[in-house]
Amino acid sequence: MPQILRILHLEDLKSDAELIERELKKGTFDFEKVLVDNRQSYLEALQGFEPDIVISDHSLPSFNSIEALGLLHELKLDIPFILVTATISEEFAVDMIKMGAADYILKDRLQRLPNAIINAIDKNRLEKERQKSEANLKTIFNNTDTAYVLFTPQQQVVSFNNQAVQFVKDLFGKELKSGSYAADYFSEKRMPFINHAFEAAGKGESVSYENSFFSNNDEVKWYYSRWFGTMNSEKINLGAMLAISDITQRKLSELKMEKMVSDIMQRNNAFEQFAFIVSHNLRSPAANIMALTDMLTNWSEGDDDEAEKQAFLKALYMSAKKLDDVILDLNHILRITQRVNEKKEIVYFLQLVNDIQSALEADIKKEAVVINTNFTEVMNIYTLKSYLYSIFFNLISNSINFKRPFTSPVIKITSYPEGSNICLVFNDNGKGIDLAKFGKKIFGLYQRFDNTVDGRGVGLSMVKTQVEALGGTITVESILNKGTTFTIKIPA
Repeated sequence: MPQILRILHLEDLKSDAELIERELKKGTFDFEKVLVDNRQSYLEALQGFEPDIVISDHSLPSFNSIEALGLLHELKLDIPFILVTATISEEFAVDMIKMGAADYILKDRLQRLPNAIINAIDKNRLEKERQKSEANLKTIFNNTDTAYVLFTPQQQVVSFNNQAVQFVKDLFGKELKSGSYAADYFSEKRMPFINHAFEAAGKGESVSYENSFFSNNDEVKWYYSRWFGTMNSEKINLGAMLAISDITQRKLSELKMEKMVSDIMQRNNAFEQFAFIVSHNLRSPAANIMALTDMLTNWSEGDDDEAEKQAFLKALYMSAKKLDDVILDLNHILRITQRVNEKKEIVYFLQLVNDIQSALEADIKKEAVVINTNFTEVMNIYTLKSYLYSIFFNLISNSINFKRPFTSPVIKITSYPEGSNICLVFNDNGKGIDLAKFGKKIFGLYQRFDNTVDGRGVGLSMVKTQVEALGGTITVESILNKGTTFTIKIPA
């Protein structure tokens, strides 16, 4: 409350003005007062005197309280207005309060006026503070990074901030409107979960989760969403608030870190595998070569068993050949990791399968192989064609080689999108693999689990190396005598 209260008094009867001033002096505040009795002087006082409060009689010769209150609204002046008059109907008093009057005082009860003024000033001050706080909150609300939407218990939109408007526009291509419903924005498939979130919020629980969407420019955006209830002081459910924060940068950093850790683990595994190959697959033929060379070096000139000598030479050649094969395999693996930055191109899956069918035409006819494909969801990928061809070739030829006896191989290859990845699934009806026994070794180099088929145990290791070189992953599911399924995920 001001130290000296400025009161603008609108009254045309001098005697009534004196009575009112006498009552004002009985109050607990100091004041200065300007008395006016017409519209013009009232306007001049509003602008020149700048009152803290206006008290007004209802009816003057050419002016009245309704017009006086209306002028405050027109001039956008937030000044308390008290009607002080002789007699008015209760209906008129209510109308004046609805129009914005702070109070009304009958002239035969002027003793109420000082307290009414204090109350009106305090109420006006509190309202200004509330409006200022609300404006500050609204500014924060609309400039935060989080989108907020308030719903009724019936899932109807009540209010929201600017971020929520932009979020709905970017991801759903719709305009967020008050009075609309959650079902207007979420898909039918998503609604059961949304209903669960509303139920939890109604119980005072919160529901939070992370999910990703493709924006209008086909960029993946990650969001952290949280549902929580809004209740009054009596713990009555007033609805649910949805808060959505863009965590794309944080998520990309996490994914980048996860990829770095994964790459390090893959390299460690590769080093371990190389160490195993060096200590076993290289050492064995190298040891044989050294032993055979030593024997031939010490061959006596008197030994004329040519057949035995030829056997030693043949064994030496085979050991050298085996050593060369291992070196070539290692060189091929190293080249895979080095060629990943070669020129990429759009590769069509169906064309790739057709090319492989032509290359394996003899085996396909011999074993009556059936290859079914379904690439309707994703027809192609931008990648290194040579790698993808090798991956397809090895998996298809494996399905043919490891078929069940007396059963024609049936191979099914499908593709579909999953987030930012393209999934390729290779399924066959072959012998299957005992994953409980061999699961940890299945992608290892020189690992063989079926000696009835010729091979060096290199194919699946090459497939895994090439998939990972393309930034992807490969998993396997298999049941003995039922078949095997390989699932490959490669970044789109």
